[in-house]
Amino acid sequence: MRPTTCLRLLFSVLILIAVADCFASYPERIDSLRKELAKVTVDTIKAEILVQLSGYYSDQDMDSAIYFAKLAQELGQQMGDEIVGAKAMTRVGVGYSIQDNYPKALEYLLQAQKIFEEYGDKYPFWLSIIYTEYGIINLRESEYEKSIENHKIAMKYKYQRGDTISVAKTYNNIAGIFERRGLLDSSLYYHKKSLAIKEKKNFIQGMGFSKVNMSSIYFKKDKYDTALTYSQEALDHFREVNDLIGRVYAENMVSDSYRMLGNLEGALEYRKLNLETAKLIKSKTRIEEGYRKTSEIFAMMGRFKEAYEYRDLGAAYRDSVFNEQNVREQEQLRANFEIEKREEEIARQEAELNLQSTLRNALIGGLLLLAIIGALIYRNQRSKAKSLEEKEALLKEIHHRVKNNLQVISSLLNMQSRGVEDEQMQEVIKEGQSRVRAMSLIHQKLYQTENLTEIDFQEYIQQLLDQLQTLYQNDAVDVSNAVNAEGVRLDIDTAIPLGLILNELISNAYKYAFEGTDQGRIEINLERLDKDQLQLEVRDNGRGLPTDFNLDGIKSLGLKLVNILTKQLQGTLNFTSDSGTSFRITFNEVKMST
Repeated sequence: MRPTTCLRLLFSVLILIAVADCFASYPERIDSLRKELAKVTVDTIKAEILVQLSGYYSDQDMDSAIYFAKLAQELGQQMGDEIVGAKAMTRVGVGYSIQDNYPKALEYLLQAQKIFEEYGDKYPFWLSIIYTEYGIINLRESEYEKSIENHKIAMKYKYQRGDTISVAKTYNNIAGIFERRGLLDSSLYYHKKSLAIKEKKNFIQGMGFSKVNMSSIYFKKDKYDTALTYSQEALDHFREVNDLIGRVYAENMVSDSYRMLGNLEGALEYRKLNLETAKLIKSKTRIEEGYRKTSEIFAMMGRFKEAYEYRDLGAAYRDSVFNEQNVREQEQLRANFEIEKREEEIARQEAELNLQSTLRNALIGGLLLLAIIGALIYRNQRSKAKSLEEKEALLKEIHHRVKNNLQVISSLLNMQSRGVEDEQMQEVIKEGQSRVRAMSLIHQKLYQTENLTEIDFQEYIQQLLDQLQTLYQNDAVDVSNAVNAEGVRLDIDTAIPLGLILNELISNAYKYAFEGTDQGRIEINLERLDKDQLQLEVRDNGRGLPTDFNLDGIKSLGLKLVNILTKQLQGTLNFTSDSGTSFRITFNEVKMST
């Protein structure tokens, strides 16, 4: 068959497949492609069909998606067609990324990127997929700046293609970055932009992802009814298009929302559904999460036998994930150990053959002794390193669990306030909830960073401001803020009392400073005066303090708490009330005990 005939045939087949796709569901598309694959004998067409099959399977069966993509890659190599091979490698990389195998994903994506970029901007579709996946991997590993950079590159290729649906997906991903940084209102803004595009295009699957992401944000804002509504709508969308990946996310949010609303039966029902869906897509991370959260629900219901059973099943999966992530290192260590054993055996045999004198015996014995000491030191170092990794993993798990428990306490306080009619008592509960959330944010920042003992206070203060603005903001007053704490990192012994101090001073500003005005501003400065001493200033441009205000005669519980915590930090508290109010605290950094 002549090359021109092959190209015409390829073009015709792909047009027929594309037309059929417009009217077919996902299973029908897959079935149609597999039938075409059985008929086609031209390798070029066969490879393109395999790439398309991989793309469709990536929404429900990662193992099949990777399998078909690798078949396409092998076919591309046999034909010497590097573009087909690059398309296939892109699909393989995406599959591994969804399975949380980031090293393998990057291995394939980087190879594909190199090939596509040799052709300039001829393949914007595939380059947009690759850079989007880079951004997603960066986000999962908390590399926010890299994630934004890669999403901007992906956006460039999507605009080049005029693909508004893909642009909407990128808005989703950018919103995810803001969410991870705690900027929830900014995140909602981008999700709504994305949803508007998808609704206009009637993109059902995309509408599902926008709504499940919005559900997550409303959940973090403690608006559980709204979170439940969006997650249920998302689940309906995913069921309509049979998207198992989307169902995992939506079922997770429905269950969590029911749990926080106190409907434990509903939470358990959807958690079990979520666990079964996670097993269908074979994501061990999601399976482990499903077992762990099911265990927590059983414990809240007082069904402790089932709670222990599910906890143990989750621990087994957690160990499995950890082992897979470290399999290469373990294989290398095993190989090194085998080499050591063979070398020791050779040395022993040579020593037996050459023992002719006391001097040689002593020499060989000395060498063997040194080798043994070296091996013991090496193994001791390995053992210490492994022990350190285990301790770090345990510490991260502790911070995560403390954060979750504090969130549950916050939610219980929120539920309690609904049944209280006395406004003064509601305010007391609200203040207690605010203090719990301030501490919860500390632990959240700790387990999200690689350094498990210190947090970046520039980010922490900004996220605390966002939380308190949501809690206390009066729609009649526009309050702006500014934070200057760049480069200040503090460990938990200092962070907890300082976080509570900030919570009280910022809350007071929102509640009392801006009465009678429609514009307000809160400025926070935190700087080091020397190695161990710092200074915090919280300033507002409000109406100022009463003329008879005296630190020694404080009656407010919040300011009493500020006084007590300042003394805990071995600090001094001063204030001024000129064109607003300024509280200045000079304190010593408390070092974590070792």
